[in-house]
Amino acid sequence: MKTKYLAPLSLIILVNSCVTGPQPIAKNVELEPSKGGIVMIAPSEDAVAHQLGEALMKRNCGNKTYQIVKEGDTKVGTAQKGSTQQKGQSVTGFFTSALGVSSNANTTSESATTDITEWRISYKCI
Repeated sequence: MKTKYLAPLSLIILVNSCVTGPQPIAKNVELEPSKGGIVMIAPSEDAVAHQLGEALMKRNCGNKTYQIVKEGDTKVGTAQKGSTQQKGQSVTGFFTSALGVSSNANTTSESATTDITEWRISYKCI
C-alpha cells in the first residue's frame, strides 16, 4: 500500500525542484573574526541569497556595522569541454603498421575553456 504513494511523491519533488530552480546559498569564503571577510552568494541576482550573505556579515561583525569593500564576479577556476570526431574508416593494429597499410580516417578535436566564477562580497567591520 505504501508504494502507491512513492511515485507521485517523487514526481512532486522533481517538479518542485525544476520550478523553483537553484536554492539560494551564502557561505564564508574568508573570515577574520570581528574584522571582515569574503562572502560568496549564489545565485548572484537572488534577493534571498543577498539576505543570507548580509546575515553572515552581521554575525561576524557583532555589534559593529559592516562596509562592503568590493562586490562582483570572481574567477575561482576553469572548466574545459572538448570533443573528438572521426570521419572515414580507420584500420589499426599490429599487422597494419607492419604491412604498411595506411588509414584513411580524419580525426578532428575541439576544446573550449571557460572561467568558473562566483559572486563574492568583500567587507570589513567598522
